[in-house]
Parts: sequence; structure tokens; C-alpha cells
Amino acid sequence: IDKDFAKKVKEGDIVVAGENFGCGSSREQAPSVLKALGVKAVVAKSFARIFYRNSINIGLPVIISKDLYNKVEDGADIDINLSEGWIKTE
Repeated sequence: IDKDFAKKVKEGDIVVAGENFGCGSSREQAPSVLKALGVKAVVAKSFARIFYRNSINIGLPVIISKDLYNKVEDGADIDINLSEGWIKTE
């Protein structure tokens, strides 16, 4: 857990996470805060069901990728094209 996340995140950043991301957040505030901070999307191995649904409801893209978490490091450049269905890392 990065206690300085809210200070470091920038408009357009993508959060890459492990399994069951959003566990314990049963209200729309959790994805809403990420969206308000400028997070463009969240890519995770899996999502807590309520977080996943709330993210969709507020228009925060949530993408399941079993592999990306193990392939990128903090600060990596990631491009996502939702309409074409791809994620690229540099």
C-alpha cells in the first residue's frame, strides 16, 4: 500500500493491481475517488464484485488481465485501447 498514492497520481494514470482489487469497498466512493484523482482505468488480475460494478456504473474502465501485473513496474508507460481491446506496455 502506497500511503502517498493520492499525492503522486497524475491525470491519465492507470492503476495496475493484483487479485480482488477493491475488496472491502461496497460504495461508489472508492472508484469515484480514483476517477476524481484522474485515474484513466484500473487493470487488475481480478476485482471485488461490488467495486467492479460500481466502477462500471460511474464510467471508470476496469479491465481484467491476469498477466499485466507481473509484467510492469511502477511508472511504466501503458496504453489501452478499449474499442480495439488491447493493452500495450513500453
